[in-house]
Amino acid sequence: MYGSDAMGGVVNIVTKRNKDKLTGGIKVAAGSYQTSKGAFHVGGRIYRGLSFDASFDYTAQARNYKIGDHNLLHMSATDKAILGKDTYGIKMNGSRHSGIAGKGRIGYDFGENWSLNFTEIFFVGNDLPTGGNVWGTNGLKKKDVTRYTEKLELNGKVNNHNLFFAPHYSTAKTDTYTADTDTAYVYSGNELNTYGFTAHDNLILGKQRIAFGFDNNNEVSEITSFKARGEIKAPYQPRFRNTAWGIFLQSNLKLFKEKLDLSVGLRYDYIDFKLRKTPGLENEEKAESYNTFNPNIGAKYNIYGGMAVHASFGTAFSMTDAYQKAGEFLYSGTLTVGNPDLDPEKSRTLDAGLTFSRPELGVNFDFTYFYTWNDDLIVEEAWTDEESGQKYKTFKNADKAKKSGMEIMASYDFGRLFDSDFALKLYGNLTWMFTYQDQTKGVWNKTLSVRKQNANFGLDFLHQKGFSARLNGRFAGHR
Repeated sequence: MYGSDAMGGVVNIVTKRNKDKLTGGIKVAAGSYQTSKGAFHVGGRIYRGLSFDASFDYTAQARNYKIGDHNLLHMSATDKAILGKDTYGIKMNGSRHSGIAGKGRIGYDFGENWSLNFTEIFFVGNDLPTGGNVWGTNGLKKKDVTRYTEKLELNGKVNNHNLFFAPHYSTAKTDTYTADTDTAYVYSGNELNTYGFTAHDNLILGKQRIAFGFDNNNEVSEITSFKARGEIKAPYQPRFRNTAWGIFLQSNLKLFKEKLDLSVGLRYDYIDFKLRKTPGLENEEKAESYNTFNPNIGAKYNIYGGMAVHASFGTAFSMTDAYQKAGEFLYSGTLTVGNPDLDPEKSRTLDAGLTFSRPELGVNFDFTYFYTWNDDLIVEEAWTDEESGQKYKTFKNADKAKKSGMEIMASYDFGRLFDSDFALKLYGNLTWMFTYQDQTKGVWNKTLSVRKQNANFGLDFLHQKGFSARLNGRFAGHR
């Protein structure tokens, strides 16, 4: 529901806003390979309806990490051939890093029903190594990364209408250097500016909720490549501007004496692509567009005593790149020609499961089976004209994919056996894949990028007076 181009789904995270008395905190951490971390946060009410939040994080790893000398887990013959004992105990060049991040908010509450908040978020990382591997075959480069996001949020309540309007703007810039040295120059500069807004109304009718609204999102790309210091060459793709408009409706209904929670929604998107003239590429400006419609439905039935069954079905899409649909440009001897009939990649996901939750007993368990179909996956199609010798490249919808498996999440809070002053939670979650295949040219093969199992487990301690600790483990299966 929140924005277009969400093949894997979207989680809308709203961080806590401190509007009470002024409070703050600070934390530091240190670890192997000269790892250091520091952070602080402060916030609260300043005067009447005026409040603010501010936070700052710094993290750095000054030394490259060293690969272990032993492997305690079983390795197949393929694993041993890939890793090789010659990699044991050597350093991973290019694994050092450092960066700073921050967030600030200032807001004003106009009584109980209306509020206005402005938020700024940033990240800065300079001289970040990139492109290296353990054998050093690709060489080592570095990059500078900066990201800034500004957002204004207006919230209001009129009778049973909860109104929301939020314009936003962000910029992300990456400069990649020819080498990880002080004398290196920038050979690739990418800048992506994004702006738009979201407006919706969450209508409350007794126990029922209906949200509807519309949004707009614009992406403006600036790509520049250099063959020498300050000398422009053709980049790998043209600059572009994408504009997306979407309308959505989502209902959350409680039926049969609140035993059944039913969620039904739909979303429609219209997207414009515009390729812009790009220095060094000498391409023509072109434009294309498409639209897509995505419904979803989900249900949860509460059986008895914290036991419930749930199921859902939904569709999603992944937007094509502008040059794949509207491009026509020559790069490195190959003429790329966009396909105006190219469709976005699509997915359909069905899941069903069983859940048991009793917070007062400290017990939480969920089992879910899922199946995902991917259609119209985009592939490249290349050929050479026999008469002219010109190389061509275009794109088409050809491939498919399917994935199925189960997800299990469980936790138990031992703190419930004593008192409510602390929580001592033993937790674990497991994803086990049954099917993970791609279809290319009519042949189904295993998806190489998917692991058969992934698991996280550990022990989490949290005291009401603020002390916390966690011991966490992770298992990543074969792929």
